[in-house]
Amino acid sequence: MFDQDAATILARPGCPQKPLPCVMTQLGISVRHTCKTDLDCFPGRRCCFRGCARTCVLWDPCQTVVCNAGYTCQLRYSYTWIPEADCVPDKEKLCRPLRCDGPQLCPPGYKTKLDKDGCPTCRCERKDDCRLSGCRLLCAYGLETGRDGCPVCRCKKPPDNPCSSLKCSGHKECRLVAPTACSSPNCHPRPQCVPDSDGGHEEEWQRKEDWGEDSNEYGGDTVVVVVVVVVVVVVVVVVVVVAVVVVVVIVVVVDVVVVVVVVNVVIIGGVVAVVVVVVVAVVVVITVVCSCSSKALLLPQPKQGQCPPNILLQAAAMSTLSHRPLYQRCQLDAQCPGQQKCCNHRRRRRISATIDEEDSVAKRTLSVSGYCMDPAHKLLGDLTLMSAMFFP
Repeated sequence: MFDQDAATILARPGCPQKPLPCVMTQLGISVRHTCKTDLDCFPGRRCCFRGCARTCVLWDPCQTVVCNAGYTCQLRYSYTWIPEADCVPDKEKLCRPLRCDGPQLCPPGYKTKLDKDGCPTCRCERKDDCRLSGCRLLCAYGLETGRDGCPVCRCKKPPDNPCSSLKCSGHKECRLVAPTACSSPNCHPRPQCVPDSDGGHEEEWQRKEDWGEDSNEYGGDTVVVVVVVVVVVVVVVVVVVVAVVVVVVIVVVVDVVVVVVVVNVVIIGGVVAVVVVVVVAVVVVITVVCSCSSKALLLPQPKQGQCPPNILLQAAAMSTLSHRPLYQRCQLDAQCPGQQKCCNHRRRRRISATIDEEDSVAKRTLSVSGYCMDPAHKLLGDLTLMSAMFFP
């Protein structure tokens, strides 16, 4: 290749068809070549002329590719570092990459809206061809979605329950057992067969009958014990104060030295009694709280399509394999992708009242803003599968 003339090298596929002009030889300056053949270059480069000298240049496969009208050749780099040529529409080269707030997922029946240049935007618009007529199905979990994103007249299957694959025998029932302390990523409620409420063993469990916001707090028994202890302390203090007042009145009326001694004894005894009662109350409260916190928390089976409670969201956040999700804002379940639900999690409803002067009727406007989240059974299933795969 070193002895070939420049015209032959310029005709090689992959080399620039219009190289730099050769000026060095006209000025009488010697030319220094950096390569002789393609073997002297790194993979993906070729030995071509750049001006008067041969050097390694990046191979441009678009020099030998002819695209149809409306298409332009564009380089695509693969893992082998050898560029490849693709014919892409002209509008794809003009469209800028999207930067939307959160994942750009349009709900079923909607599509991504295009701008005047035909480029995708961060907005959704209703599809014109989604026309479902004559379907009279009332489905508990909505209609299935076809490949085109439009609903079809077929009900969705009920989601799986975590306890559906677990059969309990005897006086046992399937409950979700939540760990008392979470110090590792593999920390979430698990389905397990436990003795039912009629089978005893209440000293080992702390039962919950709902998925309320306080499902990861102490039970109601602890609150009752604390209230009783506080009432006892208040009663003892009131009795001691009344006794001291009565003795002081007697001292003022009788004015006897013996009564003064009795007063001192009563005051000292009352103070000691109050201190003893307070210490006993603190010990009882600490004992009850520790015993409740050491019990395994039993949660009921999540209802189908129920929004995830705090305990599942905390378990998902602690997982090292999960990233912080970008929840999509919503007002209805139909605005959420897939099987997600529009959950108004820890958000208060804002109600504004307006009065119509003509009819004198008060109208209330309810504004609800929530987030699209996976249902409780779906999130629990993902956590269980993740722990089985990565934390056996």
